[in-house]
Amino acid sequence: MELQALRYASMVSTMTFEEAVEIFCKYKQKNGYIDFSLEDAQFEIEGFVEMDIAEGGFAEDVKTILVSHNFSIELTTSVLWLNARNLDITCIKIQPYNDNGKILVDIQQIIPLPEAEHYQIKVKRKLEEKRETRKNNSKDYSKYQFNNMTLGKGRLALEMIKYHFEQHEDKPVKALIADFDSVTHSQPIIETLAIAKNNAQATGRARYFLSEDDILVANDGVQYVVSSQWGKDNIEDMIEIIEEKFGYQVEKIQSTGSAEGRKVNFENFEIIQLEDSTIIVKQNGISITAKPALRELCKRFNIILENSNGNLKNTRSLGNEVINAIEKKI
Repeated sequence: MELQALRYASMVSTMTFEEAVEIFCKYKQKNGYIDFSLEDAQFEIEGFVEMDIAEGGFAEDVKTILVSHNFSIELTTSVLWLNARNLDITCIKIQPYNDNGKILVDIQQIIPLPEAEHYQIKVKRKLEEKRETRKNNSKDYSKYQFNNMTLGKGRLALEMIKYHFEQHEDKPVKALIADFDSVTHSQPIIETLAIAKNNAQATGRARYFLSEDDILVANDGVQYVVSSQWGKDNIEDMIEIIEEKFGYQVEKIQSTGSAEGRKVNFENFEIIQLEDSTIIVKQNGISITAKPALRELCKRFNIILENSNGNLKNTRSLGNEVINAIEKKI
């Protein structure tokens, strides 16, 4: 039933108002109204909907009403799912009763429930906003500076882990891998080369950096590779661990798809904090490398440069504290 309705809805959605008028006119002529004209058809349609229909606004949104004496769980589940994805489907249950020769009809709207319709509309809008946010976030092409290299997310993770292995050659491999256990990831961040290759052959997709130059040779003699599957959230977790726990320095030099959160001005500096916590610093209206400027400003506001672990604070932490200090001063 719902599939049939969707076919009708898709058919109507491609119609122009002129086509709808012509179809209705032919329908009336075939059913006894031989002299029914296109003007009559347009007048009757506009009278039915109680408005003048401009062609530009015709069938932009199609409302679907399903009417039945009963609705299965499968059908109602499908309708709820479709409505959550911006369709407009109403389910009305009609049940006739015979009362001593009189036909009584019980009519109930079951989707959306009348008493919950306003709430469901709000929930629907919220879901749409979340989906839009995820779409925007998926278009994030940020670049990072690490060890004088400009890197995307995947390559940044690879270079940070390679550097970490190099800095702790005597540390057991299991301990090195465990350093990144708190990073949320869909697969092991570090895997043996043999297992990664087997998985790639089985699935047809290489989810690890498998080039010869990217392979890690640990002190246990086993070859390891790093996951190439990185997004905005888990790379931020990775950077936080690298900077806070081990004191390595990462600079985010480009961020797209994130709106401004806070912005302050101090002398000839402008410090901007994006909603994803990225810090942008401008001097005399020109973007500059954030970290050195923030460290100088920290000295001006007596902000400690080291975190609780004794490592230098990252750009996001410095920027947040500088903005707080400037806002207090203002």
